[in-house]
Amino acid sequence: MAQHRFLLVSKPKADWDTTKGAAKPIEDEEKAYILEAYKSGGALSVGRFADASMGALALFETKEQAEAFAKDDPFINAGIGGGGYEIHEFNEVAAAVPASA
Repeated sequence: MAQHRFLLVSKPKADWDTTKGAAKPIEDEEKAYILEAYKSGGALSVGRFADASMGALALFETKEQAEAFAKDDPFINAGIGGGGYEIHEFNEVAAAVPASA
């Protein structure tokens, strides 16, 4: 049976190249924020696309978790993820680690 998951896609500002330096001062805060999201059981996976101009993504079990993460995300709030974000629901058919594990 497929499980519903929620993918948060954060888009960079149009001038994303110039924001690389702007991210440095809050990288530690962002990493701590992500680790806390894992510890609290909210985030299943978080990372940037290999092509950073495409932004970043995070995977959650619920839409509310994805919305809460985006609301307080240091990069988004600092304007680095200033291209906005979208939350997409999808049906997970298989995963490397079962959700109940």
